[in-house]
Amino acid sequence: MILKLDGDDFSCGRSAFFDKDPSQPDADAKVFVKVRFGELPTQLALLDTGSTWSVIGTEIADAAGFGKGGVPSKMSTRFGPIEGHLEKGLVTLVADEGESLEVEGTFFVTSAMPNRLFIGYGQLLQSLRFALDSPNNQFYFGR
Repeated sequence: MILKLDGDDFSCGRSAFFDKDPSQPDADAKVFVKVRFGELPTQLALLDTGSTWSVIGTEIADAAGFGKGGVPSKMSTRFGPIEGHLEKGLVTLVADEGESLEVEGTFFVTSAMPNRLFIGYGQLLQSLRFALDSPNNQFYFGR
């Protein structure tokens, strides 16, 4: 089912989200959504509505074809400050129903978290409509 708002489509796609990433053991439930970069396999990304940027580790960034350029920057994390660079890139929110959605965002590329992937509010999610149906683990998204 695609959500509607005042008779218009609110979302173009829906996918199940996961409370945990099997590759990242953590006791706390979080929201992991399915994303894809270009022709790479689908991956899980932590949805982080409190983040200024999306974060992509260098191993994933290299495989996704992100360049080595970008604006050098620092980011404050719960583990302390980390260094990286800001780079624009495309990511696809993968749909189980409806249409997947390719979105441009600003990514903080860092070697401090080589295999981690976060989809942040600032510079990516803020340009979309999105909703969570938490009891049913569903993520809705659209323009």
